[in-house]
Amino acid sequence: AVTPLVGAFASAFWNSSEETGVAGGVSGDPEETWGVSAGLSYQALRWLSLGLTYTHTRALGDDGFTENRVTATATASF
Repeated sequence: AVTPLVGAFASAFWNSSEETGVAGGVSGDPEETWGVSAGLSYQALRWLSLGLTYTHTRALGDDGFTENRVTATATASF
């Protein structure tokens, strides 16, 4: 918690995999995927929480891609 009403987080991940050749894949075709996320949450009311998260993901390999995603959430509890 940053303050009683505001929270924050950060995380990172990394994954390395290699195809096995089963089901028509090319054996030994490596792929690495990594990413980072950061987010904030705000307790707007006792029953309403708002959140905002940014995630960056990158996959390296033959089918590589880069993704930037922003997610906004509103959570109500009764």
